[in-house]
Amino acid sequence: SKLVTLQGADDQAIPGLVNSLSTVSQYSSELTETSAASLLSLVDTVTSAASAAMETGSSGLAPIAVSGLLDTINAVAQSATKAQRRRRLLSAHRGLEDTAGSAQTAQATQALLQNFGALVADSMLPGQAAAEYSQGEFRLGVHVLADGDANASLAVPQTALEAFSGVAASTVVIPASTAQASLVV
Repeated sequence: SKLVTLQGADDQAIPGLVNSLSTVSQYSSELTETSAASLLSLVDTVTSAASAAMETGSSGLAPIAVSGLLDTINAVAQSATKAQRRRRLLSAHRGLEDTAGSAQTAQATQALLQNFGALVADSMLPGQAAAEYSQGEFRLGVHVLADGDANASLAVPQTALEAFSGVAASTVVIPASTAQASLVV
């Protein structure tokens, strides 16, 4: 957080920070719970800085420049999933009840994905084609609905294998009464 403040959150520094975070989190098996929490905090700080830079209107920063943050979020989610699986196996082996969980990591990940989706949605126009991101642990689709989109049907992003195999995409129907300006699926 201090590094982002010291370096300044301009549109030239943010892609460098994103690449650094992506490199640091490249191997999810090397992440500890403490380092994962630190990475999520840094992703939140960089996302906020990117959002602030984009709000000024003078920024040439595009959402594609910060999409590497999703690699970091995915690595943390993978790390938490593997840790949870290990705890469950150990507790089953010892005959103990598994009381430890990764609810905090899941909540932080969900909040970061919402923030990232809002960042992308701010750069989109109503009715524009959806921005879709597919990672190992999550899928993210960002749609900005036009005013006349009553009962909009939105598809959940597919992996390359699902698209190649011809698997039908899951869809979500948004009723007209609950339609918002933007939606992160």
